[in-house]
Amino acid sequence: MDTPPLLQQRFSWHPASADVAQLLGSPTHDKPSRFSMPQLDRLSVSAPTGDSALSHTHVRFVGVTKRVDHCIYVVHVDTGMEQFVINKRYSDFRSFRARVLAMQQAYTQCSGPCRHLSQLTQVKFPRRKFQFSKQPNLELARDRSFYLQRFLQALLRIYRTAPRRQARCCVNSQCPLLALIVNFLNITTTQVPEPTVSKEEPVLPSSDARRQQMRDFPPPTRVSIQLEGVHQFYRLYPITEDTEMHPI
Repeated sequence: MDTPPLLQQRFSWHPASADVAQLLGSPTHDKPSRFSMPQLDRLSVSAPTGDSALSHTHVRFVGVTKRVDHCIYVVHVDTGMEQFVINKRYSDFRSFRARVLAMQQAYTQCSGPCRHLSQLTQVKFPRRKFQFSKQPNLELARDRSFYLQRFLQALLRIYRTAPRRQARCCVNSQCPLLALIVNFLNITTTQVPEPTVSKEEPVLPSSDARRQQMRDFPPPTRVSIQLEGVHQFYRLYPITEDTEMHPI
């Protein structure tokens, strides 16, 4: 399934006036149809760092599967460094959205992209419907998948369009919202430690050690013996500069 052209457009970052619904654009493609469960293992080059885990991540719903009493949404996740699929129920998305909005209002210490997650209230989210039958409603699940995908795409677009400096704020402050989203999408992150400079002062040799080094200079010369015959040897003497010079 190709991503519609409207979703591929690049937008400038205007958090004060950005409308997630406008960024997503009106739907111009059909709702996803039923697909079988894909057999896709996690393909990874290396684990992304915290600041790039969401700034390069894309999601795509590839199908809906039917279980005994519920339906499972199969979501393909591409972080730019690894690709895999996750299985989520509608109740997982509903609980995740509620936690994101609640934490966004309660946690105000971070100045990163998470400040603008309140815009997700402008994105239509499928409502909960009570069913008298315990049989899973596959048609209802397929209709929901269209809006659930738009919800995740709007969330990730907030992080993708944010400047790198703001994205680093969530990492440096250990933002719980960033951890919540990363865990929900099952993304493996690797924190790159900052280089540290040792504060230990170099150990300087003592005055006695320096005097001993001066006595040992120049270093001893290696003396070798060369075999010229069975019983004849030539000794090699080291050249020194303190040999007495006698006048002729």
